[in-house]
Amino acid sequence: VQNQDLKIQATTDGLTGLANRASFDLFAAQAFQKAAAGGTPLSLLMLDVDKFKKINDQYGHPAGDQVLRALGKLVKTAARPQDLSARYGGEEMALILPGTTRATAAAIAESIRRAIAAKPVVSGTNAIAVTASIGVASFEPGLPFQQFAQIIKAADLALYAAKHGGRNCVKVFSLPKPAGKNAA
Repeated sequence: VQNQDLKIQATTDGLTGLANRASFDLFAAQAFQKAAAGGTPLSLLMLDVDKFKKINDQYGHPAGDQVLRALGKLVKTAARPQDLSARYGGEEMALILPGTTRATAAAIAESIRRAIAAKPVVSGTNAIAVTASIGVASFEPGLPFQQFAQIIKAADLALYAAKHGGRNCVKVFSLPKPAGKNAA
């Protein structure tokens, strides 16, 4: 029992209850290797709380922690048994979706985004309106990603586009079409 408790502490983020960054890195490497070997899709959602500093400044850090706990619970609920929900860092969370295409991942991301925006987080007497921006990237057969780090970078670029596209939205990374090729 004590060893099991230590394992949980070593792999879990203490605030959100999600997997920690070390667990994310290990799971990501294994999931990518399996997807690449099997020619199956793998998607990543990167979620960032919009204007989190403003929440901390206006309501205090305990309220900010409550927001992170609530979003962690929501992200964990959205995960299937084969997925991994993790706190990537700060107010950023990630969801690794093995066997999931870009279109399905985008739909999952939009569902999460809507759920976050629909329900304020209650902290003390405050009902805090929260939104999140989500970036989506996928490994699918035929895409040139050679390692999971490239998928993380692509999801980060999509997240950056969501932040700069007005926040509270989902952006999906896609490679530009080669010049001179017509879309089928």
